[in-house]
Amino acid sequence: MSSDSKPIHIHTLATPNGVAASAYLEELKKQYLAFDYEHVHAILGK
Repeated sequence: MSSDSKPIHIHTLATPNGVAASAYLEELKKQYLAFDYEHVHAILGK
């Protein structure tokens, strides 16, 4: 793992569970300034 790689990678869809997980991570980021993650928005199909 490189030094600039983020420790948490989240892959979500635009579903209620995906939105909830993203919102939870944003709340953690507000409370813990050193907390960081990489968000990848997944798209299935065309």
